Amino acid sequence: SRNSGSVCLLSFDDCYLREWAEWLPFLRDNGMRATFYVSNFMPLICGGEDGAGADALRALVSGGHTVGCHGAAHGRAKKMTREVGFDGYYHSEIVPYFILADEFKIKKPYHYAYPYGNGDSGTDRELLDIFATVRYGGREYYSPDRLHKVRVIHAANFGKRPEGSCGHEDAVRHAHKNNGAIALHMHRPIEKRMLFLADMARAGMRFLSIVAFLGLTGNYNSRVCRRSCFPIVAFLGLTGNYNHPTLRHR
Repeated sequence: SRNSGSVCLLSFDDCYLREWAEWLPFLRDNGMRATFYVSNFMPLICGGEDGAGADALRALVSGGHTVGCHGAAHGRAKKMTREVGFDGYYHSEIVPYFILADEFKIKKPYHYAYPYGNGDSGTDRELLDIFATVRYGGREYYSPDRLHKVRVIHAANFGKRPEGSCGHEDAVRHAHKNNGAIALHMHRPIEKRMLFLADMARAGMRFLSIVAFLGLTGNYNSRVCRRSCFPIVAFLGLTGNYNHPTLRHR
């Protein structure tokens, strides 16, 4: 049945930029917006890419999608914070994302997804002083009366384990039927899964990026980036990239 009150937060992880860009016409034609949590992005900001990845990232941004942080080196947050503290993790995994955001015109609020879903409540508290939302793996149904409170998101892996996909499809249908929301994530887009989601979009389910979702719930102005941006300068000095063009206007 057609229902316009349900929402799916669709996201993609890692650095499959060119493959994601190939699916942009499909997303556009089906009225779908997504969040792309990018990792391993240092070549994009240090000149090591062949240009195609950077062009694909610009296409995601210009297409109205959200680009979030998935860690500069896809490090395990809980493990790294235990070994080097949150400040060490922040400098190595998060600060480079701010440079990426500046270079590719990624607008605030910023959003973060844990690599491997490897986080905890202590890391959540630190990250939510920087990002509007953080995202784990795992499936959760968000009822309409809880949507405005969502800052820690659990997204079911809709691509990795084919044997579990039927359960996730049922969960999507349940959210649609009950005017609720559900979050899904993939890595590479999988045609069978994408066609199912397009069917749900035609049935009236809205597929929103996290930015559009926060606007819908009235949670758009969550506190963001209270930490100083000075570490960006320190980071560039350490890498020998102090004269990076993103700082020339400052």
